[in-house]
Amino acid sequence: MATKLEEILNDIDPKGWIKREKEANEFIAGFRINTNTIESFDEFRKFIGDFIIKLSLPSDSKLEIDDSHFFWYRLAIDTLKKEYPDSTEFTVYNIMNTGAEGGIYQVLKTLTRLWVDDEYIGEFKHQIALYLKKISFEEREQAAKEYIEKFSDILPANYKNDPSTILFSFEKVLLEHAIMMKRIRENKIFIV
Repeated sequence: MATKLEEILNDIDPKGWIKREKEANEFIAGFRINTNTIESFDEFRKFIGDFIIKLSLPSDSKLEIDDSHFFWYRLAIDTLKKEYPDSTEFTVYNIMNTGAEGGIYQVLKTLTRLWVDDEYIGEFKHQIALYLKKISFEEREQAAKEYIEKFSDILPANYKNDPSTILFSFEKVLLEHAIMMKRIRENKIFIV
């Protein structure tokens, strides 16, 4: 029987995240564009809106109205703010208009990467919150101790030197764990 810690670590295992990233990269590779620049702001807005619709919705989804404006601003621009925080629209438009820094293709790759990361980080935060809500403080203490025992060889010094940090920041620690495990798997580093 899995321990309480093993339950949540299974729920936040990044294998689905890595698989979704691979699928998103295949989507980008198969996404055809005729040029690496756009000519106008309206074309920019429509292009990004249409792209995020194709990325985020199943291919058989039907939209009643042209929702590209909503998708452009609420989803794409808000997502791209993480990579281009200052004057996001202007910066991204300039890249796509001039072809600088990889042009349209680079913006689409960045948007896709950020989109997939947000999808999984949001899901992991939800799973962690549900997990912490259903366990008692004593179970949380036990899970934190088990975590330290199991992962002490890869923990940052601040966690090793003060184990209570893990207990009182367990939500953050678990999210960082999922991100760390994803990086380890992507770099093919194995923990024994």
